[in-house]
Amino acid sequence: MQQTTGDCVAFLNAGDVLHPTGLAIAAECFALPGVDWLTGYAAVCNEQSQVTQCWLPYRYRRSLFACGAYGTFLPFLQQESTMWRRRLHAAVDFRILENLRLAGDGYLWKCFASMCDLYIVRGLIGSFRVHRGQISERMDDYRQELRSFSRSASAWERVQCLVDRVLWAGPERLKSWANRATVIQYDYTRQTWLRK
Repeated sequence: MQQTTGDCVAFLNAGDVLHPTGLAIAAECFALPGVDWLTGYAAVCNEQSQVTQCWLPYRYRRSLFACGAYGTFLPFLQQESTMWRRRLHAAVDFRILENLRLAGDGYLWKCFASMCDLYIVRGLIGSFRVHRGQISERMDDYRQELRSFSRSASAWERVQCLVDRVLWAGPERLKSWANRATVIQYDYTRQTWLRK
């Protein structure tokens, strides 16, 4: 990551899938003003790369990344669908990152959230592939490592987690409406991606 030279960065774990139009979607969304970090639909596929689950994330709050809420109390930010501008690396202490074995993505998200909002694209960028023996099966170890660089949640943040947990379970239309500030969707009339 320290040797990247392009404007936008992502990484894909072994076995996971980048969808054929995923990079094109991301490129068009990065052309929108103020978009430095984005993620698409959360998607899961089987060993044959067949998408078996797909849902729109509700919202990712910057303060909740700092207290490790995503991946413990709220759903994960799916790394396979997430891309960012290289300038966000300024917030990353790469000495800390190189010592993390499981929750390096969670550390990156915490660092990026200190600089900007995460935009949610109503488009399919990548998928997490489920297969036997993958390192992501070690969820207790992941959460322990996540807590090692996260602060404790305040009382208000715990309330936000409870409210957000309900909204995460809601229908896509409700999630999109309730999170208008950071949703990007395709406008068929204008034939382009737009922030709501």
